[in-house]
Amino acid sequence: ALGKIGEPAVEPLIALLSDEDSWVRSSAARALGKIGEPAVEPLLDLLFDEDPEVRSYVTEALGKIGEPAVEPLLALLSDKNPIVRRFAANALGEIGDARAVETLITSLSDENPEVRRSAAYTLGKIGGPAVEPLITSLSDENPEVRRSAAYTLGKIGGPAVEPLLALLSDKNPNVRRSAARTLDIIRKR
Repeated sequence: ALGKIGEPAVEPLIALLSDEDSWVRSSAARALGKIGEPAVEPLLDLLFDEDPEVRSYVTEALGKIGEPAVEPLLALLSDKNPIVRRFAANALGEIGDARAVETLITSLSDENPEVRRSAAYTLGKIGGPAVEPLITSLSDENPEVRRSAAYTLGKIGGPAVEPLLALLSDKNPNVRRSAARTLDIIRKR
C-alpha cells in the first residue's frame, strides 16, 4: 500500500530498511521499487544486507526502478563483496540497459564463479555484442558458468552454433544437456 502512495511514503519506508526483521526490510524494498527514483540510494545500501532474500528483493526493486539505478549498479560490479557484484549484475539484467554490456563482459572474468555466471546470464537479457566473450566463457572452469554462457548464446543465436556443438562433449552432463537444449532452440528459430 505504501508503494502505491508514492513519494510521501519514501521516508517512512527508508526507515524500515534498517528494521531488525528481514521480512520488514524486504517488504520496504519492494514498496520502494514501486516508488522509483527517490529510493535508489537507500536500496543500493541494502545490497549489503546479510539476508539473501532481502538482497533478492532489493535486486528486483532496482530492476523495476530502471534507468536511474544503472550507473550506481555499474559501480557495484567492482565492489569487493562478490555477493553484491552478483546481485548488481542481476539487477542490471532486469533493467536491460545496453550501457551495462561492456562492464558485464569484464565481469565474465571475475574471480568469483557466481559473478561470472550472473554476468553471462545477464548479457542474454540485455543482448548486444557479447558473442566472443561468451564463447570464451564456454570453456570456464565452472560448469554453471558454462551453462549460463550456453543459455545466453542460445538467445543470441547463429554465431554460437559451432562452440555449442563443441560443448556437447563437455565432461559435465548438465552442461551437455544445456548445450543440446540451446542448439534445439536455435534450430527452431
